[in-house]
Amino acid sequence: MSIGRRYDPDTYNCVDFVWEQLATAGLTAPDVHAVKTVPGFFRALRKHWQPAAWPPRDYDLVVMVSCRQWHLGVWRAGRVWHCLDQAQATDYGTIKAMYPRVEFYRHVSDHCPAL
Repeated sequence: MSIGRRYDPDTYNCVDFVWEQLATAGLTAPDVHAVKTVPGFFRALRKHWQPAAWPPRDYDLVVMVSCRQWHLGVWRAGRVWHCLDQAQATDYGTIKAMYPRVEFYRHVSDHCPAL
């Protein structure tokens, strides 16, 4: 399902798309211009995100890896929203067929829970 802008490696890629999605949801995201690569973006998010188990929740970060190629998306409404050729929403089965490694990460606050 196409949902908008077209991919361009220099001006609009999966990192830009995920940054927009997280910012819209009010979640912590680094300045996209400072970390333009997927691994750089992911390293910058480590402080506020932790691995999450299935089933994912809305606005969990989706990290997809295939043959050392990284791709990012956001889980929302039972689909992976990402920018690959164009911004789109893809079902999980199709994502798993394209990427042998799919991991989910959930936003965590800066505050420790009360003891």
